[in-house]
Amino acid sequence: MNIPEIRLGTSGWKYDDWKGVFLPSKPADELAVYARVFDTVEIDSTWYHSPARRVVESWRRRVPPDFRFAAKVPRAITHDKRLVDCESELSEFLDAISALGEKLGPILFQFPPDFSARDGEATLRRFLPLLPRQGWQFALEFRHDSWFQDRFAELLREHNVAWTLADFGAFVPQVYVTADFSYVRWLGNRHERLEPLSELKKEREAEEIQWAQVVSELPVREVWGFFNNHWAGFSPGSAQGFARRLGLKPRVLPPEESSQGTLF
Repeated sequence: MNIPEIRLGTSGWKYDDWKGVFLPSKPADELAVYARVFDTVEIDSTWYHSPARRVVESWRRRVPPDFRFAAKVPRAITHDKRLVDCESELSEFLDAISALGEKLGPILFQFPPDFSARDGEATLRRFLPLLPRQGWQFALEFRHDSWFQDRFAELLREHNVAWTLADFGAFVPQVYVTADFSYVRWLGNRHERLEPLSELKKEREAEEIQWAQVVSELPVREVWGFFNNHWAGFSPGSAQGFARRLGLKPRVLPPEESSQGTLF
């Protein structure tokens, strides 16, 4: 069995709670510091609005050649318009994010919890053929239980769109493989108070052992995995620990660049 290439990172790269723990206490280029440790990140800010190309170009310049970005589609597309009459917004976003060039990874559509199959199936079937194919990777995250059916997995498979495997801290979802890559998000419960988000506070060993087996056995060429701070209280620590669980060797900052000498 071929083991997939695995990239692990966090959702976002800049949080005030990380300063003095993962990021330097003094002013610094947080993205550049982050990219010394991880080889991928999920851009959270693009969910709020489509970025300017000059901003995207800045991101590309500040990371090493082997670094890759995943990006969330703006909420105007997934939440406000719910994939209806959103061609102009999608075109604007894809044009901007394409400035990442070879450093662009998957594009994530995160749907709202009330976006059900009953209301959205016809819309989704009309929308998927609009996505460009060559050179792009797309992943969809469904949060309404009605989507978890084999026929919807087959629909995504027809378009080589990945079914996002998302864990909100209460269950391990049905594992659907619908593309030549998989996209995994360890989100946790946002309503659980874990602040300050500067250290691991929640025990996740049992879930992560299960997930390590799932990830290592996925029949895909690559896996993209991202930890949220609310998974266990400190996403850089979660990502580093999970990498070790998979037998990967996490990178650390040299002593002169880390606020505490070494990380984790």
